[in-house]
Parts: sequence; structure tokens; C-alpha cells
Amino acid sequence: VDKKMQKLGKEVDTKAVDPYYLGEWLYSHNVTHTVGQVVYQVFVIDCLAKNELDIGQQALMTIASVLPKITSKAIVEWSPFMYSLAERLQSMVKAKAIRVTDDLWKLAVDSILVKAVHCEVEVHRHVLQLVDVSSGQLAPHQLVAYLETMLEVSEKSRKRYRKKQAKLAQEQQSAAADTATTASAAGDGNGTSPHKVVGSPHRYVNDGVHEAYSKLVGSALKGKLNEENAPKLLEYVKQRGVS
Repeated sequence: VDKKMQKLGKEVDTKAVDPYYLGEWLYSHNVTHTVGQVVYQVFVIDCLAKNELDIGQQALMTIASVLPKITSKAIVEWSPFMYSLAERLQSMVKAKAIRVTDDLWKLAVDSILVKAVHCEVEVHRHVLQLVDVSSGQLAPHQLVAYLETMLEVSEKSRKRYRKKQAKLAQEQQSAAADTATTASAAGDGNGTSPHKVVGSPHRYVNDGVHEAYSKLVGSALKGKLNEENAPKLLEYVKQRGVS
């Protein structure tokens, strides 16, 4: 975002705008509106960075109200805002400027970020980092609730990621096999090759966040989980990824 857009973002007055029209403007696919959406997103992050929390909270309320109306295809365009918001909240948690009991946390995390982990893997990772940083303020059952909810929300996006990784692994395997065949043909005349043929791809492919979940369970939740209080989470982390 350039300086002109940042300046415009700082001049947005949420109190002077009709929430209904502002909401329609935020989820519109109009090109002009798309630029404006970026300005508004910058404005929100800027408010939080400058500790203008009342204004920032009002702006987040508007965003929370329009997110359900944004198509799954268009929501990807909001990914940079989502992980920027998660990063800003991480900084605020570390600075003790926000607690998990605050209304701002509940709005930004419960109503926006947790529901946005399906955008893309990078957003999911940033939200997990935020939850990890805040785990000291969360009771075990609260932490489990966040993790299991995110697993449910992100099920389709994680499946897409696994498929992409599986396809990539197959392409790499094919390329390695072709290289080995070529090297063998040009070997010592006995059909041997100085190059080792790569074995078959690993049976399991990670979904981009499995390792992060496993680390959280092994640290913040170590010794606190069982099949009764976290069945879905335990089942997930016991896997080595899903094929």
C-alpha cells in the first residue's frame, strides 16, 4: 500500500459513514471499491497500532458483519489483512495491551480470525501463532475449543492444500525417475548409474499446519488432553498428515 493510500486510510471516519452502505462497499467486487477496501484495512491496522482501540473496534465490527457475505473466492483477497491483524494482535498481547477477556479480542479473534482460517494456509498459521502467544491466558478447554473450531473451519482448505502438495510430490517423483533413467542410459554400459533413484513419495502429505498443532498440543496442552475433552484434536495430531 503506498503512502497516498495510507493517508486516505487515516482519514476514514467510521462514525460519519452509514454502516449499511459501508458494509456493501466493503464486500463489493467493484474495482474502485477493491482499492477502497485495502485503504480501510490499512486504516484498521493503523488504529490498533496507534492504540486508537475504540475506533479500531468499530471498524472491526463492520468487517465482522460483512465477512459472511463475501464469497469464498473473494475472501482470499482479504488474506493479507487477516494475517496482518493476527500479527498486530500478537504484538498487543506481548505488550499486555490486550487480554483474551477483552471485547476487542473476542471481536477480532472469535468473530473474524478464527472464521477466516480457511482463506489460505498462511492466515491459518498466523492465527495459530496468535493463539500460541496467548495460550497462557487461556484455560485448557478454551484453547482446545479454538483449535478444534479452526480445524473444522479449515477442513476444505487443508484438503486443497494436501492435494496440491501430493501433486507436487508426484511431479518431483516423476522428474527424479526421468533423471535416473537418463543417467542409467548414459552410465558405464552395464545399465548401472552413479545416481541413486529416489524412492516413492511419502505416503502422507502435510496440510501446512499439522506441525504447528502438534507443537501446541505438546507444549501448552501437554498432559491435559484425553479422548473425552479433545477427541477431534487428539485424532488430528496423532496423524502424520492426511493422504
